[in-house]
Amino acid sequence: MTLFEKQLTFWLNGFKKLVVMGIGNKDCCDDGTGSIIAEKILDFVSKEKISHVKVFPCYDFPENFTGSVKKEKPDHILLIDSSITGKKPGSIFILNPEGINHEDISSHRIPLRLLYEYLKKETRADIAIIGIEPYYIGKGNKCSKPVEKTINRIVKFLEQLLKNAKIKNEKQ
Repeated sequence: MTLFEKQLTFWLNGFKKLVVMGIGNKDCCDDGTGSIIAEKILDFVSKEKISHVKVFPCYDFPENFTGSVKKEKPDHILLIDSSITGKKPGSIFILNPEGINHEDISSHRIPLRLLYEYLKKETRADIAIIGIEPYYIGKGNKCSKPVEKTINRIVKFLEQLLKNAKIKNEKQ
């Protein structure tokens, strides 16, 4: 198990209601990573009938989903977005919100740190941010190979984690 997988497993241990927000513009290559992951997880959650997980592919308008997120009354919120940090393309990491500048440029209208702070204040949920290092952000709707591999890896991991949480939740 990788460090990222250990961190996320520990963070999600015992959650009651999880909201996943996938962020990014799918028409800008690797920038759409969060939205692509969210679409795949949404399909999985729907097929598996996992009722304590709500997924929002937010694309480049995460601020449009904050009302819906608040209505869900989550105790955990997972934000997924591409993030340029200088790491190897396709790298996965948990972002520290304190390290994100309010002025950071992004493809979405609201900076990630402001979104985090707003959701934290309004929901009091425990919030984690998964960052994926992009290779290329520009016009186009196809992800780079390293990011595509990362998308598949994250989706597979989250599906297993959520399936195990569903089984655990049903036994309680």
